[in-house]
Amino acid sequence: MELARMDPPGVELPKSCLLAIKPVVADSTNATTATHQTEHPDDSREISIQVSLFVHRPPLISYVVVWSTDARVTEEPFIHGTHGGLILLSMDISMEECPLREYYIYQPGCGHGGAGTPSLNLVPQLRCLVGQPCAVGLLSHGDGGDYYVALLTMQRKGEFELSLFCSKMETWTVKKPVLSPEDQAAFLLDDGGFEPNKVIAVGGSVMAFVDLFKGILIGDVLEGSPQFLYIPLPATTEISQPWTNYPLYTRDVSIDMSSGHIRIKFIELVCPLHLPAWAATTWSTTTTATSPWLRLEEWDTHTILEARQLSVGDGVNTAGLLPEALQSEGKPDFGLLFINLPMLSLHEDNIVCFLAKQHYLNKQAWVIAVDTVTKKLLGVHPFQMGRFTTLFYSTISSHLNISAAASGAKGDLEWLGTHREQQGGVGAYDADDKELEHVKPCLI
Repeated sequence: MELARMDPPGVELPKSCLLAIKPVVADSTNATTATHQTEHPDDSREISIQVSLFVHRPPLISYVVVWSTDARVTEEPFIHGTHGGLILLSMDISMEECPLREYYIYQPGCGHGGAGTPSLNLVPQLRCLVGQPCAVGLLSHGDGGDYYVALLTMQRKGEFELSLFCSKMETWTVKKPVLSPEDQAAFLLDDGGFEPNKVIAVGGSVMAFVDLFKGILIGDVLEGSPQFLYIPLPATTEISQPWTNYPLYTRDVSIDMSSGHIRIKFIELVCPLHLPAWAATTWSTTTTATSPWLRLEEWDTHTILEARQLSVGDGVNTAGLLPEALQSEGKPDFGLLFINLPMLSLHEDNIVCFLAKQHYLNKQAWVIAVDTVTKKLLGVHPFQMGRFTTLFYSTISSHLNISAAASGAKGDLEWLGTHREQQGGVGAYDADDKELEHVKPCLI
């Protein structure tokens, strides 16, 4: 079956997309496909690793697709981050019983004006450095595909180690970021632990390491002796939720640098299993954009969205999402839905996407796009949750050329892009031959 276009003809690719953090394992290609050749360590047999990108407009989901010839993907691949036109991902591809996870930089190519050739390259020695808890971040540098990989670990309470790989020099360096005395005291007062869940390339060479339970560390990773700013997250609700051990289920952070300032947004979703119904609150704060760091504003409540306030926007089809059993007096009752996984849009200030289910144990789910200011539902996209995955906003789509990225595709994108979550296994080789209906992109 021929792959469908990533977006309808003549429609500009979105500035940001919702990317699944776990790539699909399938033999599907398009103009973004890159390959990496390596040898099996035992018999020097050549192994080819193939990676492609398929983009849709939110609330549809975009996917990275991986495949290997003469070897098997033995553990689920994982996307650690994107920046500029690059993606940092890891995967276990081997014929050995105990394979080692390797890290790769994938450049889809198809850049602005059609320039750029897709590439896939190994990040040397990164697997030897990665441990838990840690955070791995990506910082693209220039237009030639150069990049830095940053790895932050905490050695002792309040003491950090930053390992930095430079692709141009092909070397690793180790730095010791420090906090100001005031930030150090605040950090230690807040139990002194730090387990980052997310890394954000803010702008220039500034990166943010985010512990969604605790706070944010921001600093210039290219400084010789970087000083980091510590920003505790705002005090939030004490309502008990059984999934609070998984912070991405209920929290998200987005960061934007402009006009010499850094603006940070934080969202917390409260969705207890029983009443009261779910509600989401966003906060914002600002800092200076360079060291010496200075908080310009404290956390301020930006929006509050309660389930009972949400209404359906013009032209939005909620068929399946809200059957009659989930309606009140003939109107949709969004308070009867289970909501999690809040995702702050990177380019639309008040837009948040959520994962919605009719029951928290259901495999059928929907990605919904909501305007937290107008309280309108703007888009709905159904998909199956065959295994746990998370989604995150990425600007990778803004670095693609639509004519190149949407053509020359081979494989079954209809299955991959819309329905692959219903498969419980690692790869597409577990799929049956059932014909699957294609869901067209829902533009918002």
